[in-house]
Amino acid sequence: MSNQQMHRKTASLNSPVSCKEKLDRVEDPPDYSAIPLSQCGSLSQVR
Repeated sequence: MSNQQMHRKTASLNSPVSCKEKLDRVEDPPDYSAIPLSQCGSLSQVR
């Protein structure tokens, strides 16, 4: 079970969905800067 949890965490970090979820959750413009949008874009382009 530990392995599955770890894998899930890694997938979330590498998944562009996590970025989308973060953006959806964040409502403050200043927080937007804190999110690595460049990474999200890279993942989207690769896909």
